[in-house]
Amino acid sequence: MTEWSDEEATAEAEMHEGAILDVPASDYTWTYVKAFPISKVVAEGGGGDPDEWIEWVESEDAMRRDEDLGAVLGSTDSLESVFLEDPTRMPVVVSEEREGYVLWDGHHRTGIAHKLGFKTIPAIVGTRKRENNPEELSQLKRRLMR
Repeated sequence: MTEWSDEEATAEAEMHEGAILDVPASDYTWTYVKAFPISKVVAEGGGGDPDEWIEWVESEDAMRRDEDLGAVLGSTDSLESVFLEDPTRMPVVVSEEREGYVLWDGHHRTGIAHKLGFKTIPAIVGTRKRENNPEELSQLKRRLMR
């Protein structure tokens, strides 16, 4: 899937509810962004040192390619090769919080994209409903497209 409706984006976000934040997905308005800047999660969103992302994803990839562990995981394909098959297939899920963006799902995809030098990645982006109004949503979409 290369484009997501707001309803599909909301359904996907709800699948990851509670994984990172103790905030229900229903507290957000979810929208699909085709080209979300990776730097908003990796560097600006409290994601730590960008080089640490690369180290982490390389160690995760090595575990996945291990024959024994790969059998348990169901695949020994590298994360990189799986991602490169179709980098737009599955968007990451992020929410905009006061302190920056929080990644709910897609840590491996974000890490691989960052390692490969991608500047953007498809994302489902949530903004808190209590903070939403039509002008803010319009401004958010313009900011995300930069």
